[in-house]
Amino acid sequence: MITEEEIQNQNREIDLALARAAVRHRGKSAAEAVAASNQRARDAAPFVQDGRLVMRAPSPTAWLAEAAKKNLSRWPASREGAPDVGGAARARAALDVLANAIKILGTRDRAGTGAWIRDTHAAIAAALAAYEGFNCDLSGERAQELIAKITTLRAERVVAEQAFYLATPETVGQARAALDVVEAKDRRLGDEIVAAIDSMAFAALPDLTLFERAREATEALAKLPGKKPSATQIHAAYDLGRDASAAEAALWIIWEPAEPHALIAARWARYSER
Repeated sequence: MITEEEIQNQNREIDLALARAAVRHRGKSAAEAVAASNQRARDAAPFVQDGRLVMRAPSPTAWLAEAAKKNLSRWPASREGAPDVGGAARARAALDVLANAIKILGTRDRAGTGAWIRDTHAAIAAALAAYEGFNCDLSGERAQELIAKITTLRAERVVAEQAFYLATPETVGQARAALDVVEAKDRRLGDEIVAAIDSMAFAALPDLTLFERAREATEALAKLPGKKPSATQIHAAYDLGRDASAAEAALWIIWEPAEPHALIAARWARYSER
C-alpha cells in the first residue's frame, strides 16, 4: 500500500516535471513554478463545493481530521484521572440501560414504548460503532481505510494531471479521459467519506434518570398488595399517575409485573385520564 511519504515524494517529482514544462512552455523559471506549487499546497484546505467534499488537502490524514472534526468533537474523550464521562462512555451506559429494558420487556409494549426503546438502542449503537471506526485520533479501522483510499487516489490524480499537462495533440484525448476517470473516483470517494462522517453524528441519548425513577416507583408499587389494596394505597397510586411526567410514565411498563396488579392498574388509569 502506498504511503503518504511516498505520495509526497511523488508530488515533489511531479512539481519538478511541471516546473521544467513551465520553463519550456510559459517562460517561468523552475524556482517560480515550484514556489507556486508549494503555495497552492499551503493554501489547500478541506472545503465543501456543490454539496461535496473536495478531495484536496496537504495530507490525507490532515484532510480527514479536518473534515470529521465537527462530528468527532461530539464524542469527547474522558480526561485522564477524571470520571469516565466522555461521549463514548455515556453512549455505552445508555446502551446498557436500553438493552436491559429490551430484555425485561420481551414482546410487551404500550403506546409504542418498546419500539422507541429498540429504535433508540439501534441508533446509538450504530453511531457508536461508526465513531469507533474513526476514534478521535483517526486510529480506527474505518478511518485508516479511508486515509489509504485518499492516498491512493491522490497518487492516481497527480499522475493523471501530469500526463494531461504534458500531453501532445495526439495523446491529449486519452489523457483527458484518464483524468475524467480519476475525477469520477474522487466524487465517489467524497460521497463515501461524507456518509462515513455523517454516520457517526452523536446520537441523542435518553435521560437515564427517568429510567431509574420509573424503575424505583414501579418496583415499590408492585411490592404492595395487588389484589386487595387499602384505600390509602389506591389514592397514593392515583397521585403517582396524576403527577408523573409523560416521559417517565411511558417507561413504567418495563418494570410492571406480568400478573394483574390493582395499584399498577390504578396508577396507569389515573395517568391516562389527564
